[in-house]
Amino acid sequence: MFEGCGITKTCSSEEFTDEAIRHYHRYLVKVQNKSAQRAFMVTCEAYGHFYPNTSDWRVPKEVATILNPGLRV
Repeated sequence: MFEGCGITKTCSSEEFTDEAIRHYHRYLVKVQNKSAQRAFMVTCEAYGHFYPNTSDWRVPKEVATILNPGLRV
């Protein structure tokens, strides 16, 4: 899944997961032609699997921050 997407093996686990979340969202929009809203919701579900201890109400905020690092939430 991550071949050729520019993820280096020296990344920390958190950096790798953040890049995987970004990559997955782009994949849903560009390859599977999901709407931005649907891709965001599916990405939130994936994030919940990566970080099961995160509260459900906090997941969308974390995903939005990963997808748009300059976002102030």
